[in-house]
Formats: sequence, structure tokens, C-alpha cells
Amino acid sequence: MSGETHHPILVATADRADAVAGSVFEVTDDELVKADEYEVDYRRVEAPLASGDVAWVYVAA
Repeated sequence: MSGETHHPILVATADRADAVAGSVFEVTDDELVKADEYEVDYRRVEAPLASGDVAWVYVAA
């Protein structure tokens, strides 16, 4: 439990101009599995970063 009453949620779009400020964390495969189990109202998708890299993000399920 996060202790918060509200959580922001991303909505995936096809518009490459849409952007969200944030941080990227390097996690282990085990940590990623645990995050998937925790984030039950979200789905994990790969998203392009401004740097040209890609990262996993959680969006509305």
C-alpha cells in the first residue's frame, strides 16, 4: 500500500509529441516481476525516451 489516496496514470497515445517528465530506474528481472504484481491496475509497455532509448512504463490497463 502506497498510503496515497490518488495515483497519476498514463494513457498511451499514438502521438509521438506526447511526453511525460520522469526518471528512469534500472531494476533487476525479479524487481520487474514484483512491480508487475504490485501494479495490478496498470499494464507495462515499452515507451521511447527523448534520449532515443526505450524504457518500460506503466499505463492505464
